[in-house]
Amino acid sequence: MPSPLSETLSLFTRPDEEDDHHESPTIASFTVRSPVSELAQIDGLATYARVSRNEMANRLLAIGLAELLGSLPESVRGDVHEHISDALGDLL
Repeated sequence: MPSPLSETLSLFTRPDEEDDHHESPTIASFTVRSPVSELAQIDGLATYARVSRNEMANRLLAIGLAELLGSLPESVRGDVHEHISDALGDLL
């Protein structure tokens, strides 16, 4: 299974005619306050990759989460995943 990073990187090298959008089957919404410079980066990346700002933000969030979760010390990884499972259960 491709990583979130490799899937997102492929957006920048795909042919011009290819335009696909992937949405999660279960969507939740929340608001994030970010510096204008970060929003500009997301908008620029999304425009170049021909995807929506929302899709690019979701992909970047997935990359960051995967990187962070993969970098956690083994001693806390299980507890963090348990909290994530609890939060998912609350959302569904």
